[in-house]
Amino acid sequence: MKIRGKVKSIFFCAAAGILAAVLLCSCTARSINGGDDTDSDMTVGEINPDYGKVSAEDRDDGVLRVLIDPGHGFGDVGCQSPYGFDEKALTIVYANILREKLEDAGAEVYMTHDGESFPSASEIARRADSLGIVYDSEKLVDNNVFSAYERSVWENVTDAEKHIDLFISLHINSIETAPECSGFSVDWYEENPQAASLEKFAADLGKRLEDGYSKEVRLFSDSLKDAYIVNKYTNTPSVLVELGYATNSEDVADMQNPAWQKNVCGTIADAIVDCFG
Repeated sequence: MKIRGKVKSIFFCAAAGILAAVLLCSCTARSINGGDDTDSDMTVGEINPDYGKVSAEDRDDGVLRVLIDPGHGFGDVGCQSPYGFDEKALTIVYANILREKLEDAGAEVYMTHDGESFPSASEIARRADSLGIVYDSEKLVDNNVFSAYERSVWENVTDAEKHIDLFISLHINSIETAPECSGFSVDWYEENPQAASLEKFAADLGKRLEDGYSKEVRLFSDSLKDAYIVNKYTNTPSVLVELGYATNSEDVADMQNPAWQKNVCGTIADAIVDCFG
């Protein structure tokens, strides 16, 4: 269980008692890679000296480019729902639908992995070296887990080649001790050079989700200590979206509903196009 950073907004908090329970929920999230997903002992400059060097103007060539990260996968199943599914099985479904929605809107879309394979540590290192991207080689380890750090370096490789406008990592939340907790959340790193744009995007996406699905929506502006690796070590504007709770029966039923999946991905795609397109 990981205590979270600042809560920027909380929707649908009708009473003080409900608010207290919601705050408990909103302060927890699953690890991205089965370990310390915040890596709080290192600074951004130590692990990625190139952080933030690509400006918004450099990216603005009229083409919207999005990199989608289906959370977990392969040897890392993510959270395991008491209702009979692993997180990795759903994040790839949502990633593929979101990709289709964005491509239909004219965006160029890339994925960190396709659910079948992911770049090896040696391939990540080779590509990063060829592009002059600095990384910590000790953190690139092949063990059938595409770690959060490896995803961050791979994102920086993709960004160097394509100039990505937004990196979005998709996940599912879980809190075994509070099965009543439900809803969406959006996290970003508060020191990102485009933090203002990310906050605007999160607020817009949160409002769309609030209006469309009558679920709690929690927005987090995370400090260096609390921020996810995939948010703070990537060179692009980056967000992590939790699609619901694997420990809440209503969320599980919704998340596994194909119509719900398409609608939610359509909502996220519309917010991305409007804010970054």
